[in-house]
Amino acid sequence: MFRKFRVTNYDPRKMLRFHNPGNNIYIIDKSVLEADVVIQLPKLKTHGKAGITCCLKNSVGINGQKDALVHHLKGSRQTGGDAYPYFNLFKWMNENLYERKEKTGNKIYSVFIQSGSD
Repeated sequence: MFRKFRVTNYDPRKMLRFHNPGNNIYIIDKSVLEADVVIQLPKLKTHGKAGITCCLKNSVGINGQKDALVHHLKGSRQTGGDAYPYFNLFKWMNENLYERKEKTGNKIYSVFIQSGSD
């Protein structure tokens, strides 16, 4: 399952340093860890995956490195992911082109992604 962990627009190999069979490491900002009190003020909002967010965004905000915070599982629900509900060839292609672009740094993939999203 950890091999499907993703953060959009980031190289998934970097995330494997933090999330793999032996580790689940989160980088929490030192100011939060040293605080005497952390006040969470929830704002009721709906969310496609979580249902409601409440204070969920606060957990995202205290994380010191984006690569250490899993945002979604690659693929559709039908293929063991949660990025989109049903398999869609165009979404699958777009997802893989973005990932290839992040891994290689090759801007040529941006041309395909932008032209395919119109």
